[in-house]
Amino acid sequence: MICVDAADVTARLLALAASSPASPAILAPGSEPLSFSALGEHVHRTAAQLAGWGIRRGDIVAWANGDRAQTAVALAVLPVSSTLASLNPGATLDAQCDMLSRLQPKAVVVPGDADSDSAIVHAARRLGIAEIATDRTGRTAAGAFDLVLTRATSSLDGARRVRESWACIGGTSGATGRPKIVSHGHRQVLATARATGERLGITAGDVAAHLTPLHLAGGIRNAYFQSILNGGAVNVLPVADVDAFLDAIAAGNAT
Repeated sequence: MICVDAADVTARLLALAASSPASPAILAPGSEPLSFSALGEHVHRTAAQLAGWGIRRGDIVAWANGDRAQTAVALAVLPVSSTLASLNPGATLDAQCDMLSRLQPKAVVVPGDADSDSAIVHAARRLGIAEIATDRTGRTAAGAFDLVLTRATSSLDGARRVRESWACIGGTSGATGRPKIVSHGHRQVLATARATGERLGITAGDVAAHLTPLHLAGGIRNAYFQSILNGGAVNVLPVADVDAFLDAIAAGNAT
């Protein structure tokens, strides 16, 4: 069942899908925009897929898909029925094993084209964690995907549970040592986005150019949720790509 609590990320996105269906939610170079209506449909589709595997809110699903547009969509849709843990897709095998051991997720989402040489696949198999892949077949909008359970393990039957109120989990950069795990609650994310939106005047006509890592707190809350939860679009660009940023401005795809 989809939460109807007004102080909830999912409920806010579904409200935007109903009030501004044609407005763009996610942009990405080389793809057509994903509208709020399509994002709302994605939420319902994802809820059914996760429920079919016994995953619900409070169950951690780790996300290590390196596709930034898909990661942005995942941050919006997976919290409908899980707590999404966004991992650094470029981390080493040891670092991936460390984070997965600490999180103890029910499943990990790997890239759709992941092979056995991928660090995250090695880590998931070493720890016996179920694997889910993304499939873009037939989907052309920015970041759109379907989930496919590619390797079921006992982790689906029993794994660590956290508070159902946690929408997602990120981390710190680890610049001062071992990366810290940071939780982002539905109410806190929404309250921060609303306050920031009011202060900065973010509206449905705005487009945020996103150039920061989507596994870090700043990339999740500040650069992403503060725009999309106020009805603005998020243009997911390559990390720290100044040329892509200038191109977005010139094309009117960044305000």
